[in-house]
Amino acid sequence: MLGTKDDFDEWSGSEFDFYHFNRNTGKLSNHQNFKIDSTRSISVGCAFSPSNEILYICSGQVLYQYAIENGQLNARIEIARYDGYLSQLFANIYEPTYFGQLQIGPDGRIYCNPNFIQTRHLHVINRPDKLGMDCDFRQHVIPFISIKKTMPYFPHYRLGPIDGSICDSLRIDNIPWAHWRYDQDTSDYLKFEFTDLSAYEVEEWSWNFGDPKSISNTSNDKNPTHKFSEKGVYEVCLMVKNRNGMDTLCRTVNIGVMVNTEDNNEIPEIQIWPNPCEDYVIINVMDYNPQKIILKLYDLWGMPIELKSLFQGSNYVNLKNLPAGVYVAHVTESGKILSSKKIIKL
Repeated sequence: MLGTKDDFDEWSGSEFDFYHFNRNTGKLSNHQNFKIDSTRSISVGCAFSPSNEILYICSGQVLYQYAIENGQLNARIEIARYDGYLSQLFANIYEPTYFGQLQIGPDGRIYCNPNFIQTRHLHVINRPDKLGMDCDFRQHVIPFISIKKTMPYFPHYRLGPIDGSICDSLRIDNIPWAHWRYDQDTSDYLKFEFTDLSAYEVEEWSWNFGDPKSISNTSNDKNPTHKFSEKGVYEVCLMVKNRNGMDTLCRTVNIGVMVNTEDNNEIPEIQIWPNPCEDYVIINVMDYNPQKIILKLYDLWGMPIELKSLFQGSNYVNLKNLPAGVYVAHVTESGKILSSKKIIKL
């Protein structure tokens, strides 16, 4: 299926056209036209979810979702409206972060570039295959140090051929390719959501969580949820199959275990940047899923300024309201200091 977007002048609003697309013949059929809204907009964006079962359309200040059923679009769902956030470009220059271009990433998320000419932020849909608010859309959650104008628009590199079709002249079979990501639950550190990112017409999924103490150590769901029995280091494997072959990807998931430095291993790597900073810092917790990591920020007199829970991946810490100066950041887990650094606030 192919969705196209069309901008009319800012007074008449925006519309989009929805077609069925035949990959073999290149022909469009079953044309459907939809009016998005009547608000002023200089750009719109569209993207399909990884499953191709949901279409996302944004027009300036509103993001919409359409479920696709039997080749037809269901009634639209309003996911979010622009929250009024302004992105600081230069010292005293701020611009709105309206909704613009949508682009699906290799991690299965959909990224939204604000439609203004320049920006320092991106919006993101974390779970685009979920209906309604479960899609987890977050505004201006990805900051940049430098100014960006737009995102590239990539084709679907891993689409693969249609086996046996007139266009499959090379007779290249769709051998499945396994890939996946995970997200740790922020309220239960042992609970994880796994998202399949595999390609090439996968028909079967087989997960092994490396957790024999659990009563649900395996799953055949495409995107399962698993609660590990205890903290530890687990080898999680996904095997994908179709009629042409199979592929397996195994990765280590470290949950709340700080390795022993006496064995020449390192405790979890903590990155804090930019430093010096102006309005915020990003704290990266690398390849480690914490039980309870805490950021404690102090001034030079030892007075506590900020207390914040951190999670695996990138954590945004807002320092905009703090006066310029030097601060000390302690990152701790179970009473152990993982990182202690001075942060210079300009």
